[in-house]
This record gives sequence, structure tokens and C-alpha cells, in this order.
Amino acid sequence: PALKRYQPDVLLLGRAARLSTGGWLANWLLSYDDKLISLDSEADQLASLITEAIDQATDLLAEAYAITPIEITQDGIVMHISSLLGLADYQDLIAYLRGLAAINEVNVIALEGDNVLINLSAEGEWPQLQQVFDRDQLLIPMLDNSNTDPVIQHYQWQQGH
Repeated sequence: PALKRYQPDVLLLGRAARLSTGGWLANWLLSYDDKLISLDSEADQLASLITEAIDQATDLLAEAYAITPIEITQDGIVMHISSLLGLADYQDLIAYLRGLAAINEVNVIALEGDNVLINLSAEGEWPQLQQVFDRDQLLIPMLDNSNTDPVIQHYQWQQGH
């Protein structure tokens, strides 16, 4: 089935019933990050019923993933990233980081062998950025990176592996 083939990060399933009044009633299941949330919606039109469910799901996902406009630190955050297998991995890493909505600037401090030291200027809080890394599975934490202080965060790059 398509669910196994595509493995979506978010899934919204629903069951709707037409009421004797002509309106619609539905129960929805929203699945993301190993969470399963039940949502209900009621509307006069089927299209409005679906729109209401999508709005509810969007609000929940925004709460979970939205980047708040607060700088991580004045000086940014320093990341030590290892296991770069060559120039292609380095280019992919930089493109990945620059492509993240929360990251404003990527500055390479040092590049040696399969390691790179990077300073990131980003919006939001460090745990939010860690959630993005956890979701994408391209940067794997090497040590306990739960510290919110702007110390060096250690990660391993997974793209070329």
C-alpha cells in the first residue's frame, strides 16, 4: 500500500457521516511523531468539514513545529559535525542547513578531514532545532546535546552513509 511505500511524517484519517439535518459530522485521527490525536468536526457542507479538520491539524502541527522569532543566542550556536565522506557530503550538509527555515546564516569556522566546525545564526530555541534534526535524521547527536547553553553541539552527518 501507499502508506508503507511513502511513509508520511504526518497522517490525517477521517470518517464522516451525514446527519439527518443534512449536515456532516466527522471524527479524525492525526498521527505524527508517534502521537495519535483524535479530532472532531461538524459542518453544514462536506468541504467545510474537511477544511475544519485540516485547520485543527495545522494548528496542532504549528504548535509542535513552529519556529518562534527568538534568537538562539547573540553569537549563534557552534556545531561540530563529523563523518563527512567528501566534498559532496560537505556541500549537502551546508545546503541542508541553509535550507532550514530557522537558520539565518551558516558560517564555517574550520574544516579538517571528515570534520567541520560551524557557527549557526538561527531563530527559535535550540530544542526546536534539535527536533528538526531528529525528524530529518541527517544529523545524529553524538553526545548529550540537550544543553541549551551555546556550547559546541556534536553531530554526525548521515547523508553519504
